[in-house]
Amino acid sequence: MSTTTVTSTPNPSVFGQSVTYTATVSGITAGTAPFGDVTFVITGGPTLGPVTLTATGPDSGTASVTDSTLAAGSHLVTANFVNSTDPSDNSSGTTIQQVNQSATTTTVTFVPPAPVCGETVTLTASVAAVPPGSGTPTGTVTFIISADGPTVTGTLDASGNASVTVSGLSVGTHQVAAFYSGDADFAASNSPLTPLTVNPASSTTALTVSPASPVCGESVTLCAQVSVVAPGTCTPTGTVTFTVAGGPTLTGTLDATGQACVTTSDIPVGTHAVTATYEGNGDVAGSTDSGTVTVGQGASTTSVTVTPAA
Repeated sequence: MSTTTVTSTPNPSVFGQSVTYTATVSGITAGTAPFGDVTFVITGGPTLGPVTLTATGPDSGTASVTDSTLAAGSHLVTANFVNSTDPSDNSSGTTIQQVNQSATTTTVTFVPPAPVCGETVTLTASVAAVPPGSGTPTGTVTFIISADGPTVTGTLDASGNASVTVSGLSVGTHQVAAFYSGDADFAASNSPLTPLTVNPASSTTALTVSPASPVCGESVTLCAQVSVVAPGTCTPTGTVTFTVAGGPTLTGTLDATGQACVTTSDIPVGTHAVTATYEGNGDVAGSTDSGTVTVGQGASTTSVTVTPAA
């Protein structure tokens, strides 16, 4: 009467790892090589075979199959030998295959990699199985952003990526970590702390002079319009310094529209370079604009009187 034993290698394995199941049949009392077939039945898994027995002696043989589809957990593996000429010589053997969770790695990336103040940033975590494990993890990833950043959770897609968008991050360097929660087949993991630097938004300054052609002693209004450059959305605040070559240096404060104006009547006759300099406010970088103002001589009138008249 035949006897069948079954072994599996490696055991334990991890999810997605290829496992080879080998049935060894000995004491075959009837038939000639190759004697018959072996079918492997795995609880909670596939049925593999039948596989033709390969003779290893006058009354023995082996049969092997490979599979990588078992979920994490313990599985009963039964190898059933069927003698092709004598059903009374059939036999079976069993073993337990232990499948553990596959380890994972988690990495995080940013788009854009160097955002500016007010710009929306997409955070993406990529979760992958660590060999010899394979397959695509499922579940959720939680993103934690240091300092003033939010905590946001995303769901892994079919490629093992989870993306979230955040906005309103302050200027400076934030440390971001992505925590994968794990699932039945894949173990949890987290990314290393990854720096995300938010830079000040750029700005433009536009200078205007009014009136365009003043005369000596006339009041002149200098205005600067400061605007943030897309994709930045932060608001420029603070002051603008107006420098008149050969004339005064004046400071104006930006209003809610981003405009600062000053008025002076102290610009002497002649053509003068004018520079408007916005110093920035931390969230919005500084910028400048320049122009000229030409102050003409004032008009005069002359009258004559005679005293006494006659």
